[in-house]
Parts: sequence; structure tokens; C-alpha cells
Amino acid sequence: MFTRMIFMDSDTATSQREYSMQAKRPMDMIYGMEVANYTIAFTKYTNLRRFNGSEGRIGTWSLKLEQLPSLNGTAITEEIIEKSVAPFYCTGGCGGNGTDDFDITLYEFGHCASFNVCECNEGYYGLTCQDMTCNCVNGECLIPLVCVCVNGWTGSRCEVPICGFDCGDGVCSGPDTCKCNSGSVGAQCNQSIYVVTIIPILCFIIFIVILVFLIRWLLKRHHLRQALKNLDWLIKWDEVIVGDTRAMSIMSTAGDDFATSAKSNMCTWRSQKCFIQKFNCDTLSVEDENLRMEVVSIRELRHNNLVQFVGACLEYPNVCLLTEVTPKGSLEDLLSNDNVKLGWDFKFSLLKDICRGMHFLHLSEIQSHGRLKSSNCLVDNRWTCKISGFGLPSLRYNGPRKKLPDDDEFTEKKLTSLFWTAPELLPGCKNIDGVKQGTKHGDVYSFGIILTEICTREEPYSSETGYLEPEQILQLVIDKDSPTAGEAKKMWYKSGGDTTKLFRPSVKNEHLPEEYAAKAGLQKQLNLLETIKNV
Repeated sequence: MFTRMIFMDSDTATSQREYSMQAKRPMDMIYGMEVANYTIAFTKYTNLRRFNGSEGRIGTWSLKLEQLPSLNGTAITEEIIEKSVAPFYCTGGCGGNGTDDFDITLYEFGHCASFNVCECNEGYYGLTCQDMTCNCVNGECLIPLVCVCVNGWTGSRCEVPICGFDCGDGVCSGPDTCKCNSGSVGAQCNQSIYVVTIIPILCFIIFIVILVFLIRWLLKRHHLRQALKNLDWLIKWDEVIVGDTRAMSIMSTAGDDFATSAKSNMCTWRSQKCFIQKFNCDTLSVEDENLRMEVVSIRELRHNNLVQFVGACLEYPNVCLLTEVTPKGSLEDLLSNDNVKLGWDFKFSLLKDICRGMHFLHLSEIQSHGRLKSSNCLVDNRWTCKISGFGLPSLRYNGPRKKLPDDDEFTEKKLTSLFWTAPELLPGCKNIDGVKQGTKHGDVYSFGIILTEICTREEPYSSETGYLEPEQILQLVIDKDSPTAGEAKKMWYKSGGDTTKLFRPSVKNEHLPEEYAAKAGLQKQLNLLETIKNV
């Protein structure tokens, strides 16, 4: 029986010699039998060791170390790998798998420096080097400090987003996501915030305005429909009490002629005192929508300097309008009554009332008067001047007229009613009905004629009618240089007229107020009247 004996020259030797030693009898039971080749403790923490060994033995009798020679006489040497118990180890490892079977202290991410104490490689940390150093913002590390970025990010730390387009006035803050600077909006920051905000605001405002106008239009339309259905203005003549003395509660100061005529033109309808204005017009149909629209328009007019409409009768021979009573008569009546003293303060008050009323009328649906003159300027109890004679063209001039026996369209009265008409409206007109609605500019001219009346307290062209016929006066007003006005122009010149100027009512300096500012203002207005030509 033999035992194994291994000899090494030093601790760092890379080779060793192995000898078999024969046991003493009786243990040497079987020749050449090895009792134990290698003995090691039962543990998994072992290292492999590699060495070169040569076999030998100790002679039984010689007691010397004898190497077993090979066939050629040299010692037999071979590489031997065996397990050996590790001097120390780390039970949890030091990160990753072991890298060397001959040294269990070596691991992928560190090594075991002493019992259960790891020293981690660069980029790893933790008790067992299980944690990897990684500074990736949007990615992960497969090896320390080397990032693998998720889609949409780039850079050494995956901190740079990728945008597939230009962010314009902004920066790329995430994958295909822009962060806009102040003043810009949109997915690509290519839209101005002012445009984006102002346009919707403007659209919203426009929408609100349109909505308001639509609502107002619908309400107005509804109101118009209701107004068209409303016939409480329609008068049955048998309900009218004509010449009722109770209608003249206040005696006019315009003169006896007015008081006498006013009595026949006054009436009471439904307990209301009214003034009657009759028309030589045939019966009108209340079903006429245009007529109803005209009534609705005039009924809705409310102004302190406009005569208020009360109602209308549409049956011949009593086709007429009923309006509010103005007991002081017309401006024409006041100016012709020498018993009524008119100071300039009162005259200016009357002129202001006319201007206020006409301004309101020009802004209304009626737009213009067409027949403004002193007889259509009425004065109420409070000496407020109110304008009448406007609107309702179906009654005034468009309706069917009745032919009267003495109806001569060239009568002097009809022609003199055109003295207030602007020259551009006179051609073709044989009476005031031919002017129809007129124009706003024509109303301004008519106001100028009224201004001359207030200054002189005389009818327009009162001095000229002494040597000119009304038709000749109108010819000179239209165009004094016209061949048809040649004879009239000569007569005008012989009477001392200035034929170099336009033919207009004359106002002498003595007719103007003494106060300088008022006088200058009136003179300026009168000069404007002389500049209006037939256009």
C-alpha cells in the first residue's frame, strides 16, 4: 500500500514532485494500491490549481526519494489541475458571473478583496457591485456610462430630444415636441400668438356683432309684422267730430284768419283733439302693404320738433291725416301777423327747433322732407316749432288724384308753393307734388328760404312778384342765363336787380340783428344760399 507525498521547492513554485510511499506490512495488502489520491474539505468555495508534477517514491529499503523514470530514463512530468479551498471568498459574489475558475474572487463587475468585501470595477457600485453607474436621462446602460437611448432622444446622456421638423421661434423640448418662446404658438412654434389670439377674438366679436344685429333684425321684423297688423290708426269718418269748439282750448295768436280756418280743420277723434289735413285723393286700400309701411314709419317717429301722427282716413272724399294740435298756427301765420312781436332770441329759438327736427328726420327712414316751408313749420302752446308735411307719399303725391272743376295745375298758388324748392328739383315740376320726397340738400335750400322769411317777415320774392310772374321767378331760380328766362332777366335788371348773382330772395342789412356775432352768422348762412346752383 502506498501513500502520496508531494514536495514543492517554495510557496511560489510552479511545479512539484510527487512520491508514493509504500506502507509497512501488514497494511501493504495489495501491491501498488493508493489509499487516497487527494483529500479536500466539503465546500463549494474552491479554486482550481494547476501545476506540473512528476511521480516518484521512497524506497522501502533505501528510504530515498526516487523518481519514476520514463522509458527513456527521464523523470515523468505532467500538468495537474486540482481543487483547493479558497483562502477567502464573498458569499454574494461581486457582480455578474465569475471570470476565473482558478480564482473565485474574480467577477465581471468587481473582485473579492477579503471575506465578503468587494471592490467594484469602475462604473459599478453596491455591496455586491450589483448596481451600474448610469447617467442616462432617457435611456438605459448596458455597460457603465454608455447609454442606449429610447426612440426620440439622442446625446451622450440621451438628453437631447429629436424633432423631425424646425421648431421656428422655439426649441425642441421632447420627441417631435416644441416649446415655444413667448409670442409664438403652434405645434412648430411658427404662429404668432397675437395672430392666433387676436383673430379668434375678432371673429368672436364679429360673431357677437352679427348675432346682435341678427337678433335686432328679427325683433324689428317681428315688431314690423305686428305693427303692420295693427290698424288702430285707421279712422272711420263717422267717428270724427269736425269743428268741435272744444278742440280750440287755447286761442291762437296767429290772427283771426287762422282762428276761423282752424275751427273747420279741428276735430275730436276718440276723445283726442286733432288737426285735419285733407288730400284730393281717391279711396286707398288698407291692404296696400306699402301704405302700411309708410304709416308704420311715421308712427315710430318721436321727436319734440316733429308733429305727431295720430291717424288717417282712407275713404274718399275724406282722405286725410289727423295730427296733434298746434294752437299757435304755422310759422307763416306768425310772420305775417304784425301784432305778434318777434325778437331775435325767439327767432333763433324757432330756427334751432327747425334744425333739430330736420336733423332727426334726415337720420330716420324717411330721410328727407321735400316740401319744407314756413307753412309746414307749426308752433304749439309752448312756442315750440314743430315740422309737419313729411312722409306718407301714398297720400301726399303718389295716390290717385280726383280732378276738380277749377283744378288748373298752372295756377298761381301752386307755382308759389315751389318758391321754397331747390333749383335742381324744379325742372319738370308744375306743383309741389312733383317734388315728391326731395333730397336732403334740397331741404337745406328750403331752410335757407325760411331763414330769409324770418329775417324779413315777408314771403319769399315778395318784392319780385310785383313785376314778375311766379313762373318767371322759377325760371330765374333754375337758371337766370337760360334763353327761356331772358325776358324775366331783363325785367329783373330794370328793377335794380344784380344779374351777376344768382336769383334768390333779397335780405337787406336792416333786416339782420344788431349784435355783431349773430349778424355775421346769419349773413354767412345767407351767403351760402346764394351759392347753391342748379346741378
